[in-house]
Amino acid sequence: MFKIIYNDIVIDIIKTVTWVRCLKKSKRIVNTDKSSAHGFYGSDNKTVYIMEGKYCPPDKDFKIVKLIPITEAEYNELYDKLLNKVLIQGNLVKLRAAKNSKVEELSAKCNETITEGVSVLFNDGYYHDFRLTIEDQINLEAVRAQIESGAQKVLYHETGKVVQFFDADDIKRLIAAANKHRLYHTTYFNILKHCINNMYNIEEVNGVNYGDSIDRFDVSNDIKKLLKESRNG
Repeated sequence: MFKIIYNDIVIDIIKTVTWVRCLKKSKRIVNTDKSSAHGFYGSDNKTVYIMEGKYCPPDKDFKIVKLIPITEAEYNELYDKLLNKVLIQGNLVKLRAAKNSKVEELSAKCNETITEGVSVLFNDGYYHDFRLTIEDQINLEAVRAQIESGAQKVLYHETGKVVQFFDADDIKRLIAAANKHRLYHTTYFNILKHCINNMYNIEEVNGVNYGDSIDRFDVSNDIKKLLKESRNG
């Protein structure tokens, strides 16, 4: 039984050695005996390690290592440590992937919710629906400029309807509602993202859904206050 040392760190262990030789002309790796070996296979029977002082093809990214005999007791101890290390690293990779996937999902839902827009009560006593695509938001900024320049009526369009004139006061209500709607959902998404980045359990990450109350998460009162203020505009 052997341990494999790279930069003074144990990176692998093997029970038996399968020796290999690097052919200089073809740069192929072939099995061989110990007397003519340049290196050996690792525990996965794929990774090639080169022993210190032996030949290594210049275009191959092989680690130059030491091969040290060990007892069965040390082998078992190292096996547990290395296995736990692999499991921990593997779980961290999976957790990071789960977080990225969930954040992308929530970001798409946030953008979709913002785009769905708002329903605003106008002076005529009816609610009017307006989508808030990026183009719509740009158009709202344009009519805001007209109102700030003194216009009493401006051309705009409801969702699914043709362009018509609206009173400046109604458009001001729309702009205020749109800003509040966008601010709330952007703030809410950022809070969810913050919570996800502080999670260490994949099931917990996958269990987060857009629309969840932030009371279910471990967040400060300041964050709760921030979300409330964004809703109130």
